Amino acid sequence: MRAPEGRADGFDLRRFQVGQIYDVGTVVANLLLAEGWAIPVDVPEPALVVPLSTISQKTVLVVDDDPDVRTMLNHLLAFAGFAVIEAANGGDALVSLVKHRPALIILDLMMPGVDGAQFREAQRRLQDYELANVPILVVSGADNLKQMAKRLGAAGIFEKPLDPDRIMTAVKARLSQVAS
Repeated sequence: MRAPEGRADGFDLRRFQVGQIYDVGTVVANLLLAEGWAIPVDVPEPALVVPLSTISQKTVLVVDDDPDVRTMLNHLLAFAGFAVIEAANGGDALVSLVKHRPALIILDLMMPGVDGAQFREAQRRLQDYELANVPILVVSGADNLKQMAKRLGAAGIFEKPLDPDRIMTAVKARLSQVAS
């Protein structure tokens, strides 16, 4: 996603930051969408002011466009006692990240719309330090998986098809590090 430029409806569009959620009027919203500078997100309630240190130690955000992968990971994690939040793309994942404050994100890289790399870049730009630094475990079938995961600062890498035992071991290990 490119950064906005120019002016519209009295606004200097350079003030908008990639990865942030804004409530704007129709003229500005249509321009941002038409130019590819923004994507619509459905925020069901006004932005919440959440105190720091409210990261849920038992919540995992699963971000994957494949519903079968999301379902498998949801069942696996829920059976182990974790709360699971699902998102089908990076845009929905940003909203879920802010709303649910998970301790860990399992992130697919190749998704339509906002992909995993774009999500991670937007996550890192969040002003809330704790949310900007929620660790990710990358799951993907991408050819250059190791390089991409390293660039994104992933805490772990898992190639598809997924090995449920390896995923659970990594989730438990990572969350025990976060809790201590």
